[in-house]
Amino acid sequence: MVQLVAYIADALPETVWLTKLECAKNGTLEGLVEGQGRSFQDVTQFLERLKGIAGITAVKPLSSTVTIDETSGKELIVFAAQISGRVRPEPAKPE
Repeated sequence: MVQLVAYIADALPETVWLTKLECAKNGTLEGLVEGQGRSFQDVTQFLERLKGIAGITAVKPLSSTVTIDETSGKELIVFAAQISGRVRPEPAKPE
């Protein structure tokens, strides 16, 4: 699970940031990523990169909304996506 979080962080373009990351591992991987990006292209690039992470079998966009950043006054894309996949069995520990 730790490695998966590292892969997700590596997949982030500089113009996209996460506001929420939830993952559960119960034999399969189920998760939710929420965040913001500067453009639809940036968000799309991030979601495509997620699809290339080993073990992730599906990335399903749930929502995307244009909002105005109160600090800068610029448009931001707020998004949410569901991820799912398979968890590789952990190697056996030596006894």
